[in-house]
Amino acid sequence: MSEQGTTAAKLCRSLNTLRDSNVIGDVRGIGLLWGIEFVAEKSSKLPFAPELKFAERVAQAAAKRGVLVYPVQGCVDGLSGDHLLIAPAAITTEEQILWAVQQLRAAVEETAAHN
Repeated sequence: MSEQGTTAAKLCRSLNTLRDSNVIGDVRGIGLLWGIEFVAEKSSKLPFAPELKFAERVAQAAAKRGVLVYPVQGCVDGLSGDHLLIAPAAITTEEQILWAVQQLRAAVEETAAHN
């Protein structure tokens, strides 16, 4: 199987489509372990205020849609900075990846709209 056809490569390509969101500052990872960083201001990468618990709220919205992610807060200075960790199973199909990223995008959009 070529590198482009691996589950990890498919996940990378799919998650990188989220970069167009105004609240996503970065998408980075390797293999099947990826992180999505959330920002209040994209140009400066200013983090959301800690009391907004942005990553936690995105994780809750994603869970309601059937996607489980790991929210983390404090990655900038111990208090500020929100991101999600995503670690799907190695047997995840391309169809499942596309569906999960679609659900995650909807969760991010819903959370951003209620900020």
